[in-house]
Amino acid sequence: MNKLKSKRTVSLQNASSLFMDGPGNSSTSQQESTIVPLSDYESEAMELLRRGDGYYGVSTGYTEVDKRLKSFIPGELFTLGGDTGHGKSIFAMNIALNVYRQYKKPVLFVNMELTTAQAVQRFYNMSGDHDYAGILTQVETDLNYKDVDKLMKEAKEKEVALVIIDHLHFFNDSIGDNAASALTRVVKHFKQCAVKYELPVMLLSHVTPGSEPNGTPIRPSLHSLRGSRSIEQLSDIVGFVYRDPDDTKVIDFYVQKMRSRELDTAPVKLTQKGWRLLDWVP
Repeated sequence: MNKLKSKRTVSLQNASSLFMDGPGNSSTSQQESTIVPLSDYESEAMELLRRGDGYYGVSTGYTEVDKRLKSFIPGELFTLGGDTGHGKSIFAMNIALNVYRQYKKPVLFVNMELTTAQAVQRFYNMSGDHDYAGILTQVETDLNYKDVDKLMKEAKEKEVALVIIDHLHFFNDSIGDNAASALTRVVKHFKQCAVKYELPVMLLSHVTPGSEPNGTPIRPSLHSLRGSRSIEQLSDIVGFVYRDPDDTKVIDFYVQKMRSRELDTAPVKLTQKGWRLLDWVP
């Protein structure tokens, strides 16, 4: 992978000037001590406890998906796995649009898979009213995983509500034994950025496909995440999408890891109509 050039600037772009100006410099004063009492964080923790079973953080815009996640809190890393063609990108893009519409705040979509024109076409057709001005993307297409730190810093300044990275394996060009350790560094860095900038991060990941002896695809699981077990270990939430070959207009979403909340593995069905994913109606 190419190293960063000394004068290369990594920044964001959007479709209009709606979110051109952020709130300014968000740097904080250096703390005098590197060790503090754990109780200093009590107020934030108590807020979560007071909410009980209530949803906290960013909503995906899908009622049943939110019930499985129970919350999506700033600082959390939510990894979404799925095989090629099973709906990872379309699910993530629909969530991005839902979040922008619901919160009237921008969403950073780090696009490594689609061309810019392809991404514009999808959001344009997906949005109905063609309002996708709050979907931000990076200017540079040749990114190193460490560039994401700079992007998220700017995203925080622009009051971004959600960061989506599509996808993990574009940041790793190692092979053999080095591939797993390289992926570990990448995922760890993304998790650290989520915590550092207090932003919820959704990371898309390939899976290793499997099939039954008769050729029927097997639904992916935690062991299917391609390249490294650290993807599972470093993620707060791990979910998957699966498209039934007998009903390609329906996508199943299900969660298989939940670090901080009760795990509910029951699948959620979403219906695809064009580029939109809608709550499934029996």
